[in-house]
Amino acid sequence: MALAVENILQDRYRIEGFLKRGGMGAVYKAWDMALKVPVAVKENTIEASPKAKEQFEREAQILARLHHPNLPRVTNHFTIADQGQYLIMDFVEGESLSDLLRRLNQPLPNQEALSWIKQVCEALEYLHNQTPPIIHRDIKPQNIIVTPAGQVMLVDFGIAKLYDPHQDTTIGARGITPGYSPLEQYTHDPTDARSDIYALGATLYAILTIGKPPPESIHRRLKDTPVTPPSRLNPAVNSQAEKVILKSLEITTERRYQTVIDFYNDLENTLAVADGKTIKRKEPEQPPSGKAKLLLFAGAAIMLILLVGGVFLGLGLGSTSSTPAMPAIKQSVIEIDGSPIQTDDFQPVACDSSPRLEVKFLAANGVPIEAANFSYNWRFEPDDQYNEDKLNSSNYATIYHVPCELDSQTVIVQAQKDGQTFFTKSLLFDISEK
Repeated sequence: MALAVENILQDRYRIEGFLKRGGMGAVYKAWDMALKVPVAVKENTIEASPKAKEQFEREAQILARLHHPNLPRVTNHFTIADQGQYLIMDFVEGESLSDLLRRLNQPLPNQEALSWIKQVCEALEYLHNQTPPIIHRDIKPQNIIVTPAGQVMLVDFGIAKLYDPHQDTTIGARGITPGYSPLEQYTHDPTDARSDIYALGATLYAILTIGKPPPESIHRRLKDTPVTPPSRLNPAVNSQAEKVILKSLEITTERRYQTVIDFYNDLENTLAVADGKTIKRKEPEQPPSGKAKLLLFAGAAIMLILLVGGVFLGLGLGSTSSTPAMPAIKQSVIEIDGSPIQTDDFQPVACDSSPRLEVKFLAANGVPIEAANFSYNWRFEPDDQYNEDKLNSSNYATIYHVPCELDSQTVIVQAQKDGQTFFTKSLLFDISEK
């Protein structure tokens, strides 16, 4: 049953409009009347058995503990008898890759498409490294949103599953999207991280070929339907990118990339070949332990669109005028009171203190690039009366007052060049008394 506009769930979430419908239910935009913020309401209506309800509760609790800059937060969940199961998530402003393709009516540029897919890889690496691993199982252009700041968000966990190698995927929860779902989602075979890799490869195929996904995997197996090499549909797709895509689309899981890290590294190499550079391979993320793990689950969020120690590619920072070109960015460093941040965990600060935050971009020789080349936007969440959001040409911000009434506060810095945001990082302060 569709939710009507102005319908109120749990005396808190007022439905404002319909967003999209899928095989597992629908997604709505709503207003959280308690927190005064927009939210997305995901309605699952697939099964009402006690076992399904128990599974929903377990998986919703796992999703609610996730904190990653390329994933919306799950902030609440509940079941309404004889109606459905509901996830309350961050509402993400932006445009899906499918809408973007429809609007542009042409393939996305290689560099942009690959960089966006790499951000999805970061989200999947995080999901697949949970205990137990979380498999999204519904990756497609409609579920990848690019925000106005250029950040990619992987949305819609309607059919996400906790990976159990001894349990088959149930038919009711399988979820099929023609062209994007691997063969194992059509059968009783278990789905795992390689299922997400197939769907991500199909997504990359689609956004580089005007939204045309590869043939359905079941047809490829039963009818021997071949995959048209993407370069035939879009000559701009280079041979390296094509190899990455086709390997991710192998029918048998054993012949695909075995981990999203392997897929990610080959994408990096594809970008490097296109730009004539060499990139250090990304190592698998090690699960956090001890206090760091607790802090991470408590809400530490961090994103480096510009990877620390990596190579900054394809963001148009070279000058086209007669003035000397600005050096390419090789590294980014965030400092608090002159000391570089060495960890992605919470940063301890004392209330009523005034720390100075500074972001530095370094050239290949380690020399800082002149801060005046960029503009910087410093934001505070939650806002407080002492600190105001600011956009300026200075690469530092002095936090005039760390509020003692809060246990934590997030400071978000964005760097822009020629009006384009190319760097975003979130710092979470763990506030303590002096």
